[in-house]
Formats: sequence, C-alpha cells, structure tokens
Amino acid sequence: MNYDKLLKNKNYIFKFCKFDLFSLQIILNNTLYFSSFKNLNDPLDSRLNINIKNYKHFSDKTRDALKYSGIPLTENLKYLLKEHLPKPINWKKVKQIFTEYLTYYQNNFLGITCFSKDYNDNTIWAHYADQAKGICFVFEKDQLIKSLKENIEEKLYNLMQVDVTYEGVKKFSIILEDDGSFKHNWTNLTSKTRHWAYEEELRIMLEYKGATFPTVNYLPDFDPYVKFTPECLKYVIHGENMIPENISILDKIINNLPNTTFLSHKFDY
Repeated sequence: MNYDKLLKNKNYIFKFCKFDLFSLQIILNNTLYFSSFKNLNDPLDSRLNINIKNYKHFSDKTRDALKYSGIPLTENLKYLLKEHLPKPINWKKVKQIFTEYLTYYQNNFLGITCFSKDYNDNTIWAHYADQAKGICFVFEKDQLIKSLKENIEEKLYNLMQVDVTYEGVKKFSIILEDDGSFKHNWTNLTSKTRHWAYEEELRIMLEYKGATFPTVNYLPDFDPYVKFTPECLKYVIHGENMIPENISILDKIINNLPNTTFLSHKFDY
C-alpha cells in the first residue's frame, strides 16, 4: 500500500530499528534511548577536528573550568591540566587539552537518537531495519520534542533538535573569551559527507549541561533513557521481510494502543 498521502503530508519523523528488546521498549515503555556517538556507524561522527579562536586567551580560569567540571578525567588529561601553563601559550598544547577533554565528554555526556524524514527509502530499510525484517516508528515531531523536554531534568540536561547537513563534516568550534571562559558548538555532530544524504536525517541530541560548568566535584552517570507520552507514536510499520511470528506479536501489542496504528511496508520496486 502507498502511504504517501497518509504520512508525507504530516509533520512526521521516522525511526528505523531491528525487532528486538530495544524496539519493544519504545512501544511498551514509551522510552527512547540516546546512544553515545562512539557507537554510531559513521566513523567521522565521533572524530573531533577542533578549531580554536583566540587560543592565547587560554588561562588558569580555562584550565580550572575543565579541571573541576565534574567529569572523571583521564590520567593524561590530569597531567596536562596539572602543569603550569607555558608562556607564551602553546597552540598545540591547548588543542591537545581540548581534544582529549571534549572527546571524552562527547562520548560519555552526550547522547543521540536518529530519525529520517523519509519512510519509503529502500536503502534505509535495508541498513537500519535489519534488511526490512525490522520496524519503522512514526512520530509526530513537534509533539515528541515537547514531550521529551517535559521528561528531562532541565537543570542537568539540554535537548537539541537539528537537521543534518551533507556538505562535509564541519570543524568543532571553540571561542575563548578575553577572561578565559569559553563557548562551543556541536557543528561537527550535525554535518556529514554527501554519501549519507539519502538518510535525510534529523537528530535529537541530549547534552548533560552540568558537565560544562565547574559547579560540582562529581557528576552522576549520564542517563540515556527519556520517556515520551504515548500520543507521540502515531504508527508502527513492519518491514516487508519481517517473519509472521513477529508480525503477530506486534499486532497483539499495538491493538491495545489507542493512539497507534499498525501498518505494513512494501519495497518500492
């Protein structure tokens, strides 16, 4: 069946996955998992290419903000931050400090859940839904974002929604202020090479805000699970190659969900 009129004219986003405990958790527990960037399939996703503006403003204040941010530091980073800063400030050392700190921070205090804007791409079904033996979840985007924000602890977490661009991976930018404080963005995590353009990806990222401010001596573990209200999940679509036993299981589950409709997908030949 062609669902274009049903799905493409709405504000829907599509999440593809295998049929497993993870997918059942989405349906039964109304929970999304925010994975570490180091677990993504594009090796460039977790690679930091840092650009530092005004690196000469790196000072004891900058060092202390990193040193006492609350994240557990590697031994090498402890050593780098313990040393007295050389005069004049060495660009390579500043870049080494930020690269090591932010790589660890990115991989442990930042999570991502990925969606596509297209439900009918054969390649996506093959790559992300277990050769079409899996599932596509259809969410109403604005409703989902609103619900996720309501279910995070805003004092600790920040939720970011971004459309991925496909003009090459951008550099991670850090701007050091005159007083040694710094600000940054995650443009490296919202940009990919043209080879991935077929995904039409939208990313929702969960950032542990507490890890960017020197306000505590220890941070609890990053919690990658966030709940959403059942009304956000509009449709569950099973792949063309899903085995009948799994279709039957899903059908029984979804029949008990008043807000969700069960659909089947056929490849676009």
